[in-house]
Amino acid sequence: MKEIKAYQCSFCTYYRKTKASVIRHEDNCYHNPKNKACATCKNNVIDYETIYDRNHGGNPGSTDYDVAYNWCEKKEIELKKGTLCMNCDLWEGNEA
Repeated sequence: MKEIKAYQCSFCTYYRKTKASVIRHEDNCYHNPKNKACATCKNNVIDYETIYDRNHGGNPGSTDYDVAYNWCEKKEIELKKGTLCMNCDLWEGNEA
C-alpha cells in the first residue's frame, strides 16, 4: 500500500491530488453556499413517491415501496441532473 497526499473540497466529497483542481471545483460546487445552488437552498425538499407493486403474491401492499427524490418548492420541479441551477433568483438560505 502506498500513502498519497490529496485535497478535498470544503463543501462536498470531491477530492484530487492537486490543490488547484479542488480550488477550481469549489468555485463551481453545488454545495458551496456562495453559488446559491439547489443543494444549499431551503426550497430543496425531499419528497417521496409510493411505487405500487401489482405482483404482490396475494398480499396487497406488502411489496409497495417509497422512492425519495428532491423537489424545488418554488419552481415545482424535480431536482435532478439537467434541472439543477446556480445563482438562482429563487434561492433562499438554510439559516436556522
